[in-house]
Amino acid sequence: MFKTVRSKFTLGYLSLVLVICFLGVVSIYTMSSISTTIEGLITTNYNSIDRLNRMTDALWGQRMAVEEYLNGDSVQAAIRFEQYRNEFIRYYNEEEATIILDNERQYIDEIWQRFQRYVSSFQILTSYDISNPEEYSQAVDYHETNMSAYVTLLENAMQKLHDSNETALFSRRDQATEAARTSTRTLCILFPLAAVLGLWMSNIYTKRFLAPIDQITRQIKLVRQGNLTSGELVTSQDEFGLLADEFRRMLQRLSDFEQSTLGSLMEAKNQTDTIAKSINEPLLVLDDKGAVLLLNQAMSQLAGVDESASIHMPVRQLLPKGELADYLLRVLQGSSDVEPEKIVALADNDSDHFYHVAITPILDADERTTGFIVLLHNVTELKLLEKARGDFIATISHEFKTPLTSIFMGADMMRSELAGPMNRDQREIVETICEDSQQLENLVSELLELSRIESAKTIYKFEPCSVESAIRVSTRQFESIAVHSEIRLTTQVPKDLPQVWADFSKITWVLNNLLSNAMKYTNEGGSVTVSAQRRERDILISVADTGIGVPPEFADQIFEKFVQVKGYDLEVRGTGLGLAAAKEIITAHHGRIWCVTDREEGSEFCFTLPLIKEENHDGTKCSDCG
Repeated sequence: MFKTVRSKFTLGYLSLVLVICFLGVVSIYTMSSISTTIEGLITTNYNSIDRLNRMTDALWGQRMAVEEYLNGDSVQAAIRFEQYRNEFIRYYNEEEATIILDNERQYIDEIWQRFQRYVSSFQILTSYDISNPEEYSQAVDYHETNMSAYVTLLENAMQKLHDSNETALFSRRDQATEAARTSTRTLCILFPLAAVLGLWMSNIYTKRFLAPIDQITRQIKLVRQGNLTSGELVTSQDEFGLLADEFRRMLQRLSDFEQSTLGSLMEAKNQTDTIAKSINEPLLVLDDKGAVLLLNQAMSQLAGVDESASIHMPVRQLLPKGELADYLLRVLQGSSDVEPEKIVALADNDSDHFYHVAITPILDADERTTGFIVLLHNVTELKLLEKARGDFIATISHEFKTPLTSIFMGADMMRSELAGPMNRDQREIVETICEDSQQLENLVSELLELSRIESAKTIYKFEPCSVESAIRVSTRQFESIAVHSEIRLTTQVPKDLPQVWADFSKITWVLNNLLSNAMKYTNEGGSVTVSAQRRERDILISVADTGIGVPPEFADQIFEKFVQVKGYDLEVRGTGLGLAAAKEIITAHHGRIWCVTDREEGSEFCFTLPLIKEENHDGTKCSDCG
């Protein structure tokens, strides 16, 4: 029945008229009920009269207390006078808060002034010694001549306010009743007229509004059939005229576009798709929501999905659950601690293949991210070479360790003169041999540790760990060194820190390395502070000292192997491998380690550890999480 726009408009207006009629009935009913509810509105004056009566009772109580005071009961009379005074003031404050009219404001102010005089007169009365007959006589005279006059004036002022409230009470009732009757009669006349007028206007405006729409609809049907020539459209100056002008311009643009470079644009798009799909390396294009826009054959083979069926597929569904999927999801979620490039391992036919993942955001004209280009470069051969290098270093380190131990033990025996006495020059040579042997021993030990860290992730024993316990275990080892070096070692760790998913021994090794460096490069009288704090997704741990600090240009380089800070008048105190090993450990924990370079003095090394979540990075679930 109401399939056309015209009928729907009519239905809308008819519904509006029905609503108006309904509102009219409700309004008439409401106005009729005004007369029945007016008694509630008058309660204000009634309550005011009631408060004035209570104030009169309180005033009468005060007068009785004065009489008792003159009769000899001075202490109890004064107490009762004060009680009635407080009661009078309480009802006065309630009455004063409801005053609206100007004349009533004048009366209430007059009541307060005279009440204050009356209270003051009682204070004067209490200054007489009623035990003295002469002063008692003076007190009685003062009461009869002054206080009685104050009471009379106060009662007159209260009577004025009482009469004003009674007058207003009856006046408001009559006015409200008459207003309700007048409103009811007016509404009974206006609402039927409004309903008829609304129905008449709805019919006129429906025809007027729909005529231009009918013309534009006919033209749109012609355009759908392929006729881009603009026929007769609306020529009015209202909104429909503007719409018709824009429609004509759109038709012209469509006509021009058919003859423009549409074919060239489509050809360019096809060339782009062909280039992307011809790249041998896996390529993936995502939108800002993580849906697949484009992928080449190498990526489809890697993911094990059909190339055409994967378009618009969510990336979490495209890629199997693992390190690559976790990394892409963290990038899509906008995590601040995610590196723009990463090397991930993917299993293929019972062997691991390593890919260097580079993610480039796609930006629009307003620098907003509209998507991501993900390019995977196979670096398996480089990884194998790196593993071979690591195995070589480990082998050489093992081979070095035995003769170095023999050299160090022989030199130590010579330094202890177990093989005979030595002269001064010989002792200096042996001391140099011992020191150099010890440095080589430390270098070999750190090379072996670094090789073990880089060899495989299976060396880590992940479990729920307490950061507070790790810090306590590490700092305890350096307390005696701090006391001997006159360095203040402090910790700032909250008691309610949650647990992290980590290898306890490796985290303590990182803390020991950072504390060792801080102790080495902090002079006497300095301080070393270890702190921890919870963030949204991880825990931030820092080791800060007041030593010589790290130059900004070395902030990133010091985490590389064999890199030491240069340019300071300070002897080299390490091998340059500790921070590199620490970075490997923290990276394996899915954390981040860095050096703060904007401190006024000293250095600060920070690293993060992820909080325990329902499912951890290696696919296992912690016991605390269930």
